[in-house]
Amino acid sequence: MTATSPADVPQTRNPNPAIWALTGAAGGATALIATTITTLAADPLPILEWLLVGAVAAIGAWLAVYDFREHRLPNRLVWPLYAVTGVLVGSCGIVSGDLGRVGVALLAGAALWAIYFVLGLLGAVAFGDVKLAGALGLALGWWGIVPALLGAAAAYVLALPHAVAHAAGRRGRQIPFGPYMVAGTVAVALWQILTTS
Repeated sequence: MTATSPADVPQTRNPNPAIWALTGAAGGATALIATTITTLAADPLPILEWLLVGAVAAIGAWLAVYDFREHRLPNRLVWPLYAVTGVLVGSCGIVSGDLGRVGVALLAGAALWAIYFVLGLLGAVAFGDVKLAGALGLALGWWGIVPALLGAAAAYVLALPHAVAHAAGRRGRQIPFGPYMVAGTVAVALWQILTTS
């Protein structure tokens, strides 16, 4: 369940510097918003958690459109997603006083990246999916390793009908998996917010 095989898409070894400028700008803007919320809100943590889910949903929707249309996940959206989720998870840790959860989130992001990297080496996913997995694991990791793994599992469950229909049609290209990764992440994050608040 991958966007394309790595051989189908030319890989860029030296990303455009504009991507890093955009990533820095996304992180900086998010930090400014998080600081404002922290300063003005009596209880900023729930707001920051909702903002985290909203950011993943918004950037993820944009990524989903690209993946469905072009069968790729562009760096100019994936890297800013890392910056935004990183700043928001860090902000949640600061306002809650629980920096241990930030460490768990980083571990979850690394774990999902590693799992998807192995899947990528096996040809089961594209390497764009590998990059996206780390950011989504970081976001869900705020709620723990188990929610991050559930988000990954939910992606496969959501993608199953598309994969079955695709296989029945005997089409050559594999399905775009990024949209289902995003949907699974958002679904599990919403569940966490609604059941733990």
